[in-house]
Amino acid sequence: MPSPSDSATPLPAPTVAGIIAFAKADELSGDIYTIRTDGTELTALTKAGVREEFEAAWSPDGSELAFVRGDTGSGLEGTNFKVWLMNADGSGLSMVPNTGRMADPAWRPE
Repeated sequence: MPSPSDSATPLPAPTVAGIIAFAKADELSGDIYTIRTDGTELTALTKAGVREEFEAAWSPDGSELAFVRGDTGSGLEGTNFKVWLMNADGSGLSMVPNTGRMADPAWRPE
């Protein structure tokens, strides 16, 4: 039986260098934030307006975040979900090209 140290693919860490990435939502929208594990330095990385943003996932090296953005239409049925990337500081925002609705972004370990 393999031991936990024999795993070839480590699970992604919820934090990178003591920083947690998460989505914070209200009734109209959701945005991606980071915060230090000690509760300081809450930082909004996105300002979605009337969009939903959620499911933030760190890249293996901690330099980027992948997340899901949905332009809300008439409820979830009218929402077009896409995976987006940005640098860890919120800059360099770009959509990942795809052909359909996307969710649950994950990074492949290098």
